[in-house]
Amino acid sequence: MARRPNYGQQRAEVNRGKQAKQEAKRREREAAVAERRTGREEMAAPEAPAPMPPPVRGPAAEKAKPMARQRDDGKWVLFDVTYADGSRRSNRKVPAELLGGLDGDDPARAEIEAQDQRIAEASGKPAGQILSLVRSRTA
Repeated sequence: MARRPNYGQQRAEVNRGKQAKQEAKRREREAAVAERRTGREEMAAPEAPAPMPPPVRGPAAEKAKPMARQRDDGKWVLFDVTYADGSRRSNRKVPAELLGGLDGDDPARAEIEAQDQRIAEASGKPAGQILSLVRSRTA
């Protein structure tokens, strides 16, 4: 289509045509949504709706699927470790067969220090000094 000398008027007509087409499409979508809603209302029982669960906030909201709950098979004991720099690591795993003797939780300290040493070698950062070691509470 050749452009005429009155380009501004011709462009305005094209824009009005686009606007009308968009409005018609929007009305069709709204009509389809309204039709689906009436279909749902007819199919739905007249009972009160179930209460909605509270919205999920924080890091859990970013997960696509919930993680499976892990069972406690007794092979591991979890510890919360506090370091000299004030940092804390929760749920550090120690094999259960290392514990339970007369030494109490001292073997767990040696195992966690060994784990920290392996982590330090892999990351290139020095391992921190352990201040305290406490068994994690289980829920």
